[in-house]
Amino acid sequence: MTSLTFRARIYLHAMDHRLAVPNGLAFASLLQACRLDYSVQSLARIDVLLDALRKTGKIREDSYLDDPAQQNLLYTLAFYVGEVIGRSLASPPSWYTWEEAAALYPGMQFAEQAFDNSITLAFPDHPPSASKNFHPLVSLTARLFMNQPDKSVLFSAGLLLPPDQEGEAARQRALPPIPPPAWPVDMAPALRLHGAGWFDMVRPSWADGDDLRVVFENGTALLAGGRVVPCAIVQANNMLTQPAEGGGAAGEVVYDLTGRTPVEDLCHIASKLLALKAMPFEDPAMAHVSRYLADEQTRVFGLDVPQAVVPYPLKISSTWFDKALLRSGALQSQVIPLLVSDAHPGLVRPLPARFWPDEAAAPQVAAQQGEQSARKVGNEDEAQAPAKSSLLGRMFGRN
Repeated sequence: MTSLTFRARIYLHAMDHRLAVPNGLAFASLLQACRLDYSVQSLARIDVLLDALRKTGKIREDSYLDDPAQQNLLYTLAFYVGEVIGRSLASPPSWYTWEEAAALYPGMQFAEQAFDNSITLAFPDHPPSASKNFHPLVSLTARLFMNQPDKSVLFSAGLLLPPDQEGEAARQRALPPIPPPAWPVDMAPALRLHGAGWFDMVRPSWADGDDLRVVFENGTALLAGGRVVPCAIVQANNMLTQPAEGGGAAGEVVYDLTGRTPVEDLCHIASKLLALKAMPFEDPAMAHVSRYLADEQTRVFGLDVPQAVVPYPLKISSTWFDKALLRSGALQSQVIPLLVSDAHPGLVRPLPARFWPDEAAAPQVAAQQGEQSARKVGNEDEAQAPAKSSLLGRMFGRN
């Protein structure tokens, strides 16, 4: 089940790259003509689009709920509004269904579910806005179906924008992408004291003849210059689940270079990828993943997740799990922090446990050890492992 936050990412990726969405996208050419460039001013162009659709009667209030493509247009616009606000706050938007929002915000003003309150926007990682929630579909449908100029998408979204976005020059600029979340542990003191090489992975003797050697050759550079994103383990050797002080094994991980895919979605996609193993496919991308996972000696570095699995640019990479650098010498969760680097595309390594937050330690680990000790990482039994309660779920924890 895809989270609403991840679904928003998929919709916007489709809009930006003119890709199809399930059930279609109404008036896609008009949407492209709006030049939605992630500037604040582009929200005013949405108002113009909605006015045009209202005046021409292209979307009718008495029939749009029967047309999934028209609803997709409104959802896309809502997700876009949330992304513009998020970029202005430099904070990733979180999206909730009506049921999720009702549980999170007991005093929410809507007693009954309807289309215009079916999605709720919030910014839990932005303290000034953490207690607020916003329903962009309300302003979108009001502008679309009511001939009232004061019902403005730009005005409604502007209530959440920071003051420095109010000037005309600021409105015209395309806002930069939301930066990856800052890692809560400062690695610099340990790296200054010991050097990045102190945390190198122990290289097995056979690695010189294996494509995995590039991970060992660049492991120090990844630690010194990489950034941390969550990953979900697709497949790894079963011995990694047994605590030990030394040794290690190879494995496959799936991740989002932006760090913005929720961990529960990464786990769900990891399970879908594992289910492809040794299965026949006519689709070349699916067949390649199937063969490579079955072979267990083939390495991939930054392989695109097939579009048939998820229409969003996630990556798959092979890496090495050094047990000496894992907490308690074992993999205890399907989700772990991963080092990635734009300077070394496709190469990744698990972040040494020394740099994991202390708060993710003993209590959460102990609670899971009994539950997960019977599971085999990368086996079908692991496919339904609960992501939200995983060791790193709370650490990265955006819903």
